[in-house]
Amino acid sequence: MAKVATQITIGDYAKWRAGFDKAAPFREKAGMKNVQVYRDADKPTALLIWSEVDDLTKARAILDSSDLRNAMREAGVVGDPKILSMKSIRLCPLKKARNVGGTSRADAKANRRLSFF
Repeated sequence: MAKVATQITIGDYAKWRAGFDKAAPFREKAGMKNVQVYRDADKPTALLIWSEVDDLTKARAILDSSDLRNAMREAGVVGDPKILSMKSIRLCPLKKARNVGGTSRADAKANRRLSFF
């Protein structure tokens, strides 16, 4: 399963949200599932729409369509969206943290969470 992240800038959130809800058929046609909208904590006009798709080629065709771009402009999207398409990769197992030289259990636990390679 692939992920699609769409980064946009909007003017008015209420106007955009109404347009976003109205554009549900585009998301359905693109095969988007588990769609989530995030709003930047420091800049409320910056949004990120995150979703999962089974067919990335199909999703890209819809996301690049002029019909969707026009709907986005009507909803108040400012400028061009930035669309990232990502495929899953094999996850690496976490390294076990060792309690070495006075490292507390809490620190060792935190290190386990932060150890990606």
